[in-house]
Amino acid sequence: MSVHFDFARKKVLSVRYNISSFMPSFEISVPELLEKIRLSEPLILLDIREPYELEDTGIIPGSLSLPMGNISHESLKTLGIQPESEIILICHSGGRAERVCDALVSAGYPHAKTLVGGIGIWILLGQTVGK
Repeated sequence: MSVHFDFARKKVLSVRYNISSFMPSFEISVPELLEKIRLSEPLILLDIREPYELEDTGIIPGSLSLPMGNISHESLKTLGIQPESEIILICHSGGRAERVCDALVSAGYPHAKTLVGGIGIWILLGQTVGK
């Protein structure tokens, strides 16, 4: 699922489902993520947006930043991300994270997940962001 969010109007413009949304889920909702954080479950928040996007909207506290175009096995290893790690991928609305998640799962990172709706839904639900 991907969500198109208008930050200026604080409004969800569209929600798009694809067939993979009805297959085994590699997605996590904001409430599910908040529960994992509350329980201190081991996970890695990986924001794959470009630096200018982080400046515009901020970043979820505790997230690592690695732009989508820089993701490789080597860059993940440098950040200490192992194939068995639970990785939560974050982008603006979920579309890019979904593509990266599919690639990571195919490359042997079976616990990669996409934050449904991305940072847009995180902010819409009133959650904290940092710079």
